[in-house]
Amino acid sequence: MFKKLLIFKIIFLQLIGLSIFQVKKTNAFIPYYYLPSKKFLKLNGSEIGKNAYQLLYFGQLKEGLALAKLAISLNPEDVNLWALLAEAQINNKLFDDALLSIEKGKLINPLVSELYFAEGSIYISQNKKQKAKKSLDKV
Repeated sequence: MFKKLLIFKIIFLQLIGLSIFQVKKTNAFIPYYYLPSKKFLKLNGSEIGKNAYQLLYFGQLKEGLALAKLAISLNPEDVNLWALLAEAQINNKLFDDALLSIEKGKLINPLVSELYFAEGSIYISQNKKQKAKKSLDKV
């Protein structure tokens, strides 16, 4: 009788233990990468461009240039961002880079007057009066 009771207790405890410590089958974790849409990137590029403009306005020229480059990398089809990048490059005395940025902006929309004004101001600072006059006449 004692043996049966002992066996019953052992079986009972094992059943309780199995129900408490039951390991459920789990699937492996699958890594998930968020890939933003092009629309989301363009919107963020414009917002970053606004922040870059504010930094330039308050005299933080290197930080404004870095944000303008980031904005362009997110939204390279925005002419206003190209004009902003050119302005940041002018403020940082990177005139050749600014001229390249202006040319890229002109390829997108050649009717934006800010690009020609920035180009004219570069040529004036480089003492190239004829080129400056051509650019400023297009404004």
